[in-house]
Amino acid sequence: MFLQAAVTVAKASTASLGKFQNKLPKEKEARGVTAITPGATRKRKLPPVSATIEKSENLAIVDTILNKKPKLDIEKAVARHINNEQLE
Repeated sequence: MFLQAAVTVAKASTASLGKFQNKLPKEKEARGVTAITPGATRKRKLPPVSATIEKSENLAIVDTILNKKPKLDIEKAVARHINNEQLE
């Protein structure tokens, strides 16, 4: 069982994910090794069909990035600085 799992993981650990490696006669795939097999659970997103769809997806990504709140609240920082000056 453990040896079979090790063989399955070793085959999938290559750059081609074991696509071009031949199986031995009577060799079985190990069960339950998808969690430790690299690249087994990765799903790729299909490329967009047209340029307008690609443009709209890219604009949506840019909008989400640009509409995020800044990590530093300027008003809060200024109020804290004034408060610290008054305390001193």
